[in-house]
Amino acid sequence: MEEIAIRKLKQVGKLLYTEGLVDARAGNLSVRLKDKIVITRRGSHLGNLQDWDFISLPLKEEHLLSDRASSELVVHKEIYLQTDYLSVVHAHPIGATLLSFERDYIEPIDSEGKDLLGKVQIIPAYPSGSLELARAVAFALRSSKLVVVRSHGVFSADLDPFMLMLIFLSLSVLVKYSSMSEVKYKGCKIPPELYYDIENQVWYRLEPDGTVVVGATDIGQTRAGRMVNVRIKAVGKHVPKGKPIASLESGKWTGPVPAVIEGEVVERNEELFDTPDLINDYPYTKGWIARLKPTNLERDLKDLVIGEEAVRKMQEYIDREGVECKGE
Repeated sequence: MEEIAIRKLKQVGKLLYTEGLVDARAGNLSVRLKDKIVITRRGSHLGNLQDWDFISLPLKEEHLLSDRASSELVVHKEIYLQTDYLSVVHAHPIGATLLSFERDYIEPIDSEGKDLLGKVQIIPAYPSGSLELARAVAFALRSSKLVVVRSHGVFSADLDPFMLMLIFLSLSVLVKYSSMSEVKYKGCKIPPELYYDIENQVWYRLEPDGTVVVGATDIGQTRAGRMVNVRIKAVGKHVPKGKPIASLESGKWTGPVPAVIEGEVVERNEELFDTPDLINDYPYTKGWIARLKPTNLERDLKDLVIGEEAVRKMQEYIDREGVECKGE
């Protein structure tokens, strides 16, 4: 059993290295075999793993040879103790690491990426090899197969080591797309992973729990000017399709935020009441307006645009209205 597991890990390490998804000696692999963990040793070359690059240790006990194992041994152990996964990969893909400095999550917009990865959480940095890191990573992987640690790297887990290869390949595609996704046109940011109501310049973001976050676009806030007042429907209120979920007021403009997606308000951005111009400074992040529990999401999404179509239509809107943004 252990020989088969090691053979699989060798193949996965070589594939990850060949595809450029891991550095030669920056990362570690492991499998769980009942009450044992088989993990790469410190300094192992992931692209050319040999039998002696692996060490077998008890999962629930300390061992004299533990210091010869990867420095992230404690993280691998905690993942196995908190989840049902049987294999773990830790690596430092540069693209995901760079994105971790500026985001709190990375989200696919294609159906395959959503099915395999879901919304990829980015958690705060913790000391390498620490119990704090181990607990945070293991907790995140209880509801996902992949987590990014800010400035540190990626941990992925699955039942089969070969699935980890597919997960990392999907991550590389996602990171490549996300790196390109900060579309700017005449200074205006257009994140293509969001859904848009073009004419009203309102964005919608689907959340993993089925709710929908609503906000004003960079273009919309630019045209409105600095916000001085925000009113948002109370939590528990039902907002019919086409009716306002909020109203915004600037020094030169007052207008509604109509809800293309019908639903119940489950959360409001309370910070906007004291600092309404968060909408101007951070339209797609801190300046979100409300969260809805949709009534008929499948129906309402047909009235919105996303991806390349959204970018194209937003660019047309910018040209038509003569908008110039300063950006977030």
